[in-house]
Amino acid sequence: MVDTQTQLIHYQFETETDLTDKANKFLTYLENLEEQSKQLHLLAENELSSNLGLIIDEAKEKIQQRTEYQQLYYDASKSSMKNMAAKYTDIVNSMNSHQLTIYYDVIKNDES
Repeated sequence: MVDTQTQLIHYQFETETDLTDKANKFLTYLENLEEQSKQLHLLAENELSSNLGLIIDEAKEKIQQRTEYQQLYYDASKSSMKNMAAKYTDIVNSMNSHQLTIYYDVIKNDES
């Protein structure tokens, strides 16, 4: 007598790998750009600090607003890049393991 049975297993083809470091190069570029932007802001601020007037005050305000906007952009971009690297890691790791269904026959010997 043959009895067909199934078993569901989870098989890991490859060990899980942390790939979040893939974002580091992009993050380094963003941090360099952010630092250059801050230096430019300080340079403009220092140049304008010795002058007075309505136009100068308006320019200082616009520079400050632009700096704050850029900082929001840099922070959001860094956060987004870290999230995308984590998702990339999850996708790659999910491809390294699969759920398998094994079908097998159990042969029973009826010699009684």
